[in-house]
Amino acid sequence: MEYKVVAGPTTITIKGEDTRNASKVFSELINKEAAEGWIFHSIQTVPTLSKSGFIKKHVEEKNVYLLIFSKESYLT
Repeated sequence: MEYKVVAGPTTITIKGEDTRNASKVFSELINKEAAEGWIFHSIQTVPTLSKSGFIKKHVEEKNVYLLIFSKESYLT
């Protein structure tokens, strides 16, 4: 079995309570990988910290979404 991890989008714009845009972004990413033979396995959320600034340090928390795919690997 072979695995592939693809970073999902970090920001998705939605209007009000309508989450269809977020669903569309993820489904397009999953379908793109499926067209290349990858089977969607799961999404993992990884919290990250980003430090910026030289004198006054600013720490920003952001979630990164990792999409995990798999496919059979054949030895030749």
